[in-house]
Parts: sequence; structure tokens; C-alpha cells
Amino acid sequence: TEVAVAYAASVAEDGSSLLIDADVEAPALAIRLGLAPRPDLLDAIDGVRSEAILDPVTVHTVGPLDVVVGPHRGAADDVRPSHVESVIRAARQRYETTIVDLGTSELGAALVEDLDATILVADASALGIVRARAS
Repeated sequence: TEVAVAYAASVAEDGSSLLIDADVEAPALAIRLGLAPRPDLLDAIDGVRSEAILDPVTVHTVGPLDVVVGPHRGAADDVRPSHVESVIRAARQRYETTIVDLGTSELGAALVEDLDATILVADASALGIVRARAS
């Protein structure tokens, strides 16, 4: 999350960017950035489903950076890769750059194949490197 925030903030200086917290197991952006927990990724998914666009109401703004916070409610278990992909596609219509914090969930593993670029952040320990290689 820290790397995603720092990277998104640096990219936001050069153009419009959106940071999406798609870590459904341990969403941290709302807490890290001092944002309200709603609207969240689930609201963005609902908006894209009904309007086929990323509703600006579901996006928080922190300085030059726009953020969709991760879900902090039980329905997060129902989030599928296709749901997040639809939000990413909608974001690409509006933003120059979209950064997605995937966390370590199976959802993240399913999404990483469709992204333009990936930054893998790992613990610099023997166990961290083993886990990163398994990713």
C-alpha cells in the first residue's frame, strides 16, 4: 500500500491518476489516507454496472490524486475479478494512469495478467522472496 500511494502520488504530479484499493482482504487506503470508508470499491462497481462509467461520487480526492478506497464491509467476499476489471476499464476512460493496489488475495492474482505493468513488492527476507517467487 505504501508503494502504491507513493507511486500514484508521483504519477499524479504529471497528469490525472486514480489509485484503486482492490485489496479485498485487507483494504488500507481509507485508513492510510484518512478517508471515509464509503463510498468504496463496491459502490464504484455498482456505479459501473448501472451507468457504465466510473461515477465521480465514488472517488475521493487527496491533493492531486483520486482514490477509490477498498471495501470494509461483508459484501467484499462477493467481489470478482470481472467486477474490478470493469472499474479499471471505466477508469481508463477518464484517467491517464490507473494504479491498482491488489494485495495478496486470489483476486489480485487473477487481475495481474490484464494489467499493463506490475510492481511486485516483497519482504526482503528469505520467506518474503519465496512468497514473491510463488506469486
